[in-house]
Amino acid sequence: MRVIQYIRKLKKVYKHGQILRVVQKQYASKAYLNCISNCHLMIELIENDFFGYYYRGLCYLKLKFFQEALSDMETAYCNQKKNRFPKLMEEYSRDVELRIANIFRLQRKYGLAIEKLNDLLSRNPDFVNGYIEMVGVYMDMEDPESALQVVNQGLLQYPNNQDLKDAQSNLIYYSTSKRPAH
Repeated sequence: MRVIQYIRKLKKVYKHGQILRVVQKQYASKAYLNCISNCHLMIELIENDFFGYYYRGLCYLKLKFFQEALSDMETAYCNQKKNRFPKLMEEYSRDVELRIANIFRLQRKYGLAIEKLNDLLSRNPDFVNGYIEMVGVYMDMEDPESALQVVNQGLLQYPNNQDLKDAQSNLIYYSTSKRPAH
């Protein structure tokens, strides 16, 4: 009996992998509605699926369905914790947290976005995209001084990162151009 169960499970995993490749192509080609449909199939196929929720959340985010995107990203985050190969999922974990913060930013829930990013960067001080997103949050809040502090923190980790260097230059220019002339 166990052999039959094993074969069924292998078939399910194989089919899931096939659908995942289709989903990735559909997302890349911006066929978001078709992608969402196939994500539903993935979620039905495998309990605690990560990629179905992840890609469906990405599609919802592109379609500006923020609550649905947030729900799927939170579920994906929980499901990746259940993965049997946690080291393989580390990069996805950081990406999901970053996207959750981005959803809060897009909803103008800046406090939640900053809280999420602070948590992410406290555990992953070497995650450059976290610094870049936080700079964007502070700029949305029209707080260039805090944005510059975040850039400088990021430059301590990545002194040669061109995005952070550009952000630093832009913020310095922005801050000095906003001051009244004497």
